Amino acid sequence: MKRLIFAGLGLLLAHWVAEAQVLKFGARVGLNTGIYDFEQVYTEAGTVVPVADRCGGYQLGAMMRLSIPQFLYIQPELDVLTRDLAFGVKHEGEPMQYKNIRVVRLELPVMVGFNIAAAHFFAGPVWHLSTRQHSRGSSSTPLELRFDDNDVAAMAGAAIDFDGIFMEVRYMRYLRQTDVEMRVSTQRTMVDVAHDDMLQISFGVLF
Repeated sequence: MKRLIFAGLGLLLAHWVAEAQVLKFGARVGLNTGIYDFEQVYTEAGTVVPVADRCGGYQLGAMMRLSIPQFLYIQPELDVLTRDLAFGVKHEGEPMQYKNIRVVRLELPVMVGFNIAAAHFFAGPVWHLSTRQHSRGSSSTPLELRFDDNDVAAMAGAAIDFDGIFMEVRYMRYLRQTDVEMRVSTQRTMVDVAHDDMLQISFGVLF
């Protein structure tokens, strides 16, 4: 008897979720641009400086939106994001050489938002789950960055929804100054990052 009651309640709950559309899934893809800036770094293996005012990349992700009630929602996501960072490496008496590093991050944003008609506004923390990188460029000097995946960023944004298809803009930055371990050849040093923020523009779908 209890099993029948629980089964009946489960069916009613599933029907209510389906009718009220309190749970939706979606995906998004887009481009990003941001600033990654620090003071030039002096090591025995060479001097490293950022050579681009802005860095770019792209992001794609999957999301789950839980409405509680209809105008308020919680939206956890799983995103893959890339950033292309450009550096100059200078040795004494030699011209500047260049190194590009593509950073690939797996991120977990958890957004809390609300709706006003077709507009959405949201904000929340972003956790970095893992970071990988690939380097290329004219410089033969090995250059590697080791990020702190325990750093938590804050994100806020807005979106317009057209029958489940949306366009959104997000801004992300850290609430405190971050640092990174930089390896230049065999030399390792900690670098304080003065600016590390990002603007994302994405298109997506909810169903």
